[in-house]
Amino acid sequence: MPVDSKTLPSPHSGWRRALRRVLAVFAGLLFAILAVEGTLQILAYIKSFETARRLQSTNPQGLPTVVFVGDSNIYGLYFEKEQTLPAAVARLSMQNGSPGVHCINFGVPGSPSWVVLDQLRRTISLKPAAIVARCGINNLSVMSADEGFGIFENLRIVKAARQLLFNWKYRNARSFAVRDDAEGADSGNRGLVMETGDRKICWVPPRDGESTPVEMIKVKGAHPYEDLKPRLRSDLKKMADLASDNNIKLIFAGYLASADTGFRDVRDVTRTFDGYRDAIYIDCASVIPQVLGLGDRAHADVRITERVHALRSLILTNDRHPTPFGYEVEAHMITNALVDAGVSGVASVENAVDFLKKEKINIPFLGRSPGRELAYNYKGNPGDRITLVFGEPGSSFHDSIDLPFNIHPILNKIGAATSARMSATAGADGGAKIEVPIPTIPSLKSARKVACIVERGGRGGAAQILLSRVLDFEPGK
Repeated sequence: MPVDSKTLPSPHSGWRRALRRVLAVFAGLLFAILAVEGTLQILAYIKSFETARRLQSTNPQGLPTVVFVGDSNIYGLYFEKEQTLPAAVARLSMQNGSPGVHCINFGVPGSPSWVVLDQLRRTISLKPAAIVARCGINNLSVMSADEGFGIFENLRIVKAARQLLFNWKYRNARSFAVRDDAEGADSGNRGLVMETGDRKICWVPPRDGESTPVEMIKVKGAHPYEDLKPRLRSDLKKMADLASDNNIKLIFAGYLASADTGFRDVRDVTRTFDGYRDAIYIDCASVIPQVLGLGDRAHADVRITERVHALRSLILTNDRHPTPFGYEVEAHMITNALVDAGVSGVASVENAVDFLKKEKINIPFLGRSPGRELAYNYKGNPGDRITLVFGEPGSSFHDSIDLPFNIHPILNKIGAATSARMSATAGADGGAKIEVPIPTIPSLKSARKVACIVERGGRGGAAQILLSRVLDFEPGK
């Protein structure tokens, strides 16, 4: 019996059915992904809305809002919330009966520029009048661990997957408190910081707003400047574009330590954005040479170096974070910038240079003990930790201080163990005495200068480091 060809199955019908099934599965998966992404977007919007409403509730008078984004130099590492830069700006803006501005601190310690860019994105819903941003120094030591999916990186489902992986990988991580490292820190200086292998995580809640964990890849040593430049420039441009597109005034606040290595590289990139889409750059470090009348001159001269470090000790900690007084100096610069931008209604506040000039610059005293060539008396503050250093002609860097003499040849001669014996702590009267061990005397023949490096107030990075008076050292006399 002949077979009707129409009743025979098509040789292509099998793969067509398989293709339809694959397309159906793909369509279902795509729909599920879009549904989850939509749900996450809605939840993110609700969270953002709730955060904005909570923060706005702290501003019942409806003052212009100024949001600060950045790293530990904005967060206010080591110090209490009322001692930070945003708090100082809020106080200054209320001078002379002005209603002032409402300041919000989104800064998180350890944040590189791409994290600060994300902070800035989250502030848009607050509709601030201005944003103050400071970032870049952490780019030297870390790389982003949250990249690789290109345009899909901004999808909430990708972020949620990374969050779940993050929580699983670091489920046993222990909390970290700055309070354990330095005196004077409030309970806000707490969070989760952990380093393992080449990975580093930071989950430190900002002073205001919601906490967002950050995972980074540690870099051995530091990024070369040319490697730093493209990413930092790209992130700063995105910040300026975002602010301008949303009619928000953007102020890039340079680091107070911008004259130092590393910080200079960040300054050189950031200040190129001064004027880009109406962004403003403020060089906070410029107050130091202006107060001392140095201009652009180097401070290799001994007496100038003493004054530079005495001034720096007022405004910077050992690890080059601003002190509370340093934040007050910066606040004068930021507040005046807000006034010039029409954000703050207060009349211009005192110039930062004039404000800083009023502060007395005290240089600790170091002198020889009468009749004892190698015994030295120190006079400073109770609890000061001092270390006696001898140097040959030249310059050197030690304990965050540029010294107008070279201490390293002498240190190599006397050895670390003997050098450690040339330290003391000032007593209740602020005085201390150090006698140089006799075995070191032959090693000091080439020395020409002697001084002491002073660690003052707090411990570790929170301490202030400065230089005593530098004395001429003439062995045998």
